[in-house]
Amino acid sequence: MNRKLGPILLIGSLVLILVFVVGIRYGQRVEKTNKIINYLISLPPSPTPAPTLPPIKFDIFQNKNCGFKFLYPSTLKKNLESSYSAQLADKTQGIKFSCDQAEEIISTLQDIQATSQEGIFQNKKISIYKTNFKGIEILTFTIRNPKNFKTTAFIIAKSLYPLLEKSLEFLP
Repeated sequence: MNRKLGPILLIGSLVLILVFVVGIRYGQRVEKTNKIINYLISLPPSPTPAPTLPPIKFDIFQNKNCGFKFLYPSTLKKNLESSYSAQLADKTQGIKFSCDQAEEIISTLQDIQATSQEGIFQNKKISIYKTNFKGIEILTFTIRNPKNFKTTAFIIAKSLYPLLEKSLEFLP
């Protein structure tokens, strides 16, 4: 029972070489996968695009009896309108004016002692009364039209005040 060791050693060494080569190939595949995962983890997340809001559209409100016109956001709807007053509003903001009851509105505010302060409107000093209504800051003030000398009281959400100040034009 004397077998030759040569063929057994040859087959044994070939099996060892085969296991070694398969192990190296498997290790290379694992290393490549790890590099890809590390690269993907190192990338910063791409920013989520913010939803784009539709552009704000504006309309022009004109009152010939009071003698002025101004821009207002088209989201405001005309709730009330007469020849000497109007109210434009949505759920969160609004503009109301009256040129026939201007003095009554201001005297009512003085009676309830709304906070009064000096303000600037189109480079002129005016008294502005501040109040809060349902968590919205409301400004009330009067303006005298230099062309027809009518006084108009405005009640406006503070967020709309800059737009009114920039766009108000007096008509003859």
